[in-house]
Amino acid sequence: MNKAKKISIIVIVYNAEKTIKECLESLVHLRFPGSKFEIIVVDNASTDSTPAIIRSFPVTYVYEARRNRASARNAGIRSASGDIIAFIDADCVAHPDWLERLVAKFDTDDKIGGVAGALLSEPQSLVEKYIAYRRIVDQEKMLDKGRCCSPPFALTANLAIRRKVLDTIGLFDDENLPITGEDADLCWRMQWAGFRLVYEPHAIVWHKHRSSIRQLFLQTYGYGFSNVSLFAKHHKKFHRRIWVDVRFYIWLFKSLLKIPYAQIFVRNEFERAVPVFDFIANLGIILGKIHGSIYHKRLVI
Repeated sequence: MNKAKKISIIVIVYNAEKTIKECLESLVHLRFPGSKFEIIVVDNASTDSTPAIIRSFPVTYVYEARRNRASARNAGIRSASGDIIAFIDADCVAHPDWLERLVAKFDTDDKIGGVAGALLSEPQSLVEKYIAYRRIVDQEKMLDKGRCCSPPFALTANLAIRRKVLDTIGLFDDENLPITGEDADLCWRMQWAGFRLVYEPHAIVWHKHRSSIRQLFLQTYGYGFSNVSLFAKHHKKFHRRIWVDVRFYIWLFKSLLKIPYAQIFVRNEFERAVPVFDFIANLGIILGKIHGSIYHKRLVI
């Protein structure tokens, strides 16, 4: 059992009437002493039946009018009483042992500031299968990053942070990161402050990936924009004025060339769709970077 007095689980949610019930059901049935954790759900100004679903569970309801993921998480943190703050998304379902596995890691080293758990999926649609195939939402992939301007970080769909870390480095940045990227920013600041970020593969949540082409495009567009936002905030740390990364342009061009061949000669439905999804995903990232570069007046291509 973790030595911390209490764990606070924070779920932020916006118009998630299709997924929030299953998420909260998994949390209230965790194999963890009920007196040792609390569940805080932050409604980020939903307009569907999400608030009513939340209130049907034994959780703390918090309303955040400013529609921003960082602002919503910060509202949850301010309402939390735990020594460890555990984040999970509204489109996730936690394994019964998730919390126990996640927070137990903190006992192994006082310098561990954050523990990331595994994000698994059971994809159904072609788009969901593509996201899993390309590892677009993959905890291990993010933690393995070590390229210039993109140090390792963890996705807040499955991440726990010590309260003392937040007291030291501050909360999520809801001023400089208007779309997304707040999880990377927090993890970078935590590591630069001397805390460790570690991975616990047995702390499992199942994540529901985006299921439509439009959602795939918007997701990658947000990633492209956030790349610029993060670089604009931390470029001095990376000792660069601009960031040039031509990989996405090369991948966009290659996917465009592959589409006609796949449509004519490939019989497998998924394999035929991959070049199309590659084109949409890379186009989203590129357009997001262009928009971000204009918005922040910082060249990232």
